[in-house]
Amino acid sequence: MELEEFSPDELKYKPAVVMKDTQTQEDIEVEPEDCLFGLNKLMKALEEINGMTSLDKKGELRSQFYLWTQPKAGERISEFCTRFRTAVADLKSEGVQLPSPELGWFLKDKLGLDPLRKQLLETALQGAEEYPVIEAEALRLFTDLHAADPLYPKLDRSKITIKRMFGDGGSSS
Repeated sequence: MELEEFSPDELKYKPAVVMKDTQTQEDIEVEPEDCLFGLNKLMKALEEINGMTSLDKKGELRSQFYLWTQPKAGERISEFCTRFRTAVADLKSEGVQLPSPELGWFLKDKLGLDPLRKQLLETALQGAEEYPVIEAEALRLFTDLHAADPLYPKLDRSKITIKRMFGDGGSSS
């Protein structure tokens, strides 16, 4: 295992490569600007040191997405949709392209809706299967689902008090 060192010049951003068209004399962008070039170079070196290949990274992201993506107890639908969207973006950045209808189905499945809410969502969707449409409808319909969700009951604070836990405390005879 070899430790790589990079000079600051090696970690600079990559400016856009622009060339002149010989016939029209217009500027043509051959390579776009890459502001994250240095950071990506460091991350790649770190992953190589740890022995993680691109295939390992894709497998890890798929496993995380398919097996572990689900709403947390009391989490708002908007927060879950943000985490879901981030997981999809991570997959895309590694070259894993999932079709929009599959993402939409998976989002509906992972929302953990009861049958009545599922039916309400299906009615609102009117057969639409695209991910952006499903996400928008879920956000519109279930904005305060976390507050009234019977699947995640709130702690009834009236049952547990300091007095009940430790006795009277101040009235010793």
